[in-house]
Amino acid sequence: GCLAFGTFAVPMKGKSANSVNIDPFVFQTYKTTMSFLTCWFVLFFGVPFKYDPIGIISGLLWVPAGTFGIYGVRNAGIAICVGTWSGVTVLVSFIWGLFIFGEQVRSRIQTLLAVLLLLLGLGGMAYFSSSHRQKKHQQGTTPPLVHNDLTERLLSDDKIEHDGIKEQGLDNSNDDDDDDDMERGDSLLTASSSSSNGEDELTSFDSLIGSSGAIEMEAKPDTEQDEEERRRKEVISVCGLKVSRFSLGLAGAVYNGALGGSAIVPMHYSEIHGLPFVISFAIGASIVTATIWLLRFLYHLQRLGNFQSAWNALPSFHLRVMCIPGAIAGTLWSIGNVASILAVTYLGEGIGMSVVQSAMMVSGLWGILYFKEIRGMYNIFWWFVAACITLVSIIFLSHEHEAIKNP
Repeated sequence: GCLAFGTFAVPMKGKSANSVNIDPFVFQTYKTTMSFLTCWFVLFFGVPFKYDPIGIISGLLWVPAGTFGIYGVRNAGIAICVGTWSGVTVLVSFIWGLFIFGEQVRSRIQTLLAVLLLLLGLGGMAYFSSSHRQKKHQQGTTPPLVHNDLTERLLSDDKIEHDGIKEQGLDNSNDDDDDDDMERGDSLLTASSSSSNGEDELTSFDSLIGSSGAIEMEAKPDTEQDEEERRRKEVISVCGLKVSRFSLGLAGAVYNGALGGSAIVPMHYSEIHGLPFVISFAIGASIVTATIWLLRFLYHLQRLGNFQSAWNALPSFHLRVMCIPGAIAGTLWSIGNVASILAVTYLGEGIGMSVVQSAMMVSGLWGILYFKEIRGMYNIFWWFVAACITLVSIIFLSHEHEAIKNP
């Protein structure tokens, strides 16, 4: 479960998705489709077929949440987003259980400490993966300039050579005062030519140095990393407010965690629980996805007044490019979803939830090692420290659950 949940977001930032700038809802549609196609495999576990329309409510929560999560990964990064929505999901689930479903906690003080730890961990992960920290690291690793002492010696040697040529030219002109006009002219021409050559050498060297008097040795930037950093720092105007893509992506991850932590809540009001609810969930998500596409088409139809124009205004699925990556992401998410249900069912809430949410470590490795989202050993080290704090807080919260037993 943790491997699947930690990896399913990788295709969202892959080369295929970047090459076509995939629309987040299009990618979510791939996820929903694979969720529907794979949900029937639970029947092989001996699960009887049952359907409850309340799964549509779960779909209403999960589909928009997944769309914002995809937007978050593509703009803020997989390492920070998966970790953020994992922590927020647990926190929201805990709030539902505590205030809605009548669950109690063993210790309010320990619960409060766990929540504070969770917020501290999420804040640390966001800080050490922020564009500000990456920019600071990039500035700190800029190749240094050649030491000024070397520059001064080179300038001094060149100046001495230049002055020597000029003095030699002047001496020659003084020694040839008694020669005829032609010889004097040749001597002056030679001295002038020598002096000019010396000045050209000095000028050509000056072109290699900056205003600080040091030779600039600039390394070629890493194009992919620079493009990633430029995209994260790009500012977008939202309702008159200028916000960076990184901040919007992080907000999308929080939104995904908040709604994702509520997506299974309708199951508590259903007669179907556990694996049998997967089918109702997938059918409900498919209905919601199809409805959103219809509403999107009707919006363009009302705006453009033409069926063909409205159809063309819809984002492309890029089937040739995105079919396989989308199918992989959707399949991995479905595997993670089923595995998480089995983990909680057979290992218990505390151990099962903790194992599943360790997906943030898997996604962190993908983000750091493959996508290079976090650079610098200092940032990487403290990001993992913050991730460990988040994971520990999740374990504490899971163990604090104690359901009220009705007499």
